[in-house]
Amino acid sequence: APYLPMIFLGILRNHFQQRDIFFFENKPISYALCMDALSEEDTVHGVIEAINRHLNKASANRLTLCGHSFGSCQLTWIVKSPQLRDRLESLILLDPVSILLSEPDVMINFLYTRPESNEESYTCSNTLLGKFIRFLNETKIHLVASSELFIEHYLRRNFAWYNSELWLEDIPPNVKVLVCLADQDEIVNCKKIEREILQHNRLVAEASKNGTFPAGPRIELLLWKDVGHAHCVSNPERWREIRDAIDELDCYWSKNVHVR
Repeated sequence: APYLPMIFLGILRNHFQQRDIFFFENKPISYALCMDALSEEDTVHGVIEAINRHLNKASANRLTLCGHSFGSCQLTWIVKSPQLRDRLESLILLDPVSILLSEPDVMINFLYTRPESNEESYTCSNTLLGKFIRFLNETKIHLVASSELFIEHYLRRNFAWYNSELWLEDIPPNVKVLVCLADQDEIVNCKKIEREILQHNRLVAEASKNGTFPAGPRIELLLWKDVGHAHCVSNPERWREIRDAIDELDCYWSKNVHVR
């Protein structure tokens, strides 16, 4: 429910009547009384079944996937799926936790507590106001999400951390990708991910310049200053920025990208 205004009034405003839209829920992290967790294989199979049942062939081969926070892990499973990866057209990642998931930041910041010495991604925390905002946001995340019984059970007992990291070079090179980050994210280490994306884009540019096939697509990055995790979900201005970035990405690909 929290995502409906962002999607219909923001990202897909004036476009949703032209698209078939599917919402996939992961019950163990949706405040449901659920001790059973779907595996990655079952999750992907459910997506394939829904697509094949409700979409025609043309639409089923031009998929746009959007995932926020933990939803980026489900998108990672889909990107790895042999049945779905060739059907992807666009990938939108909002506050993604799956990029650099093998680094300790996400696990420590969400399940435990951000180390006091780790100020790399929280540049405004040296001010009194910055520290207070950080304390409020981290307390909110702890009370609302990370300490919830069924979320704890899922992440500690049923979630395959090792199999849910999104390697940018594994994304098919013909897929349009938009990554949106908040530079004061309390869970994701924004600075590390930004460096990873910039380095990836340099390698893609070098491959294109040398006439070799790139390992993955160029990644479009949208960076929000002085805001924290999930800020984009409830802020109409961010919805407009996401929509504008998607339009710019479509324009860039139509003019500059030719995949062999």
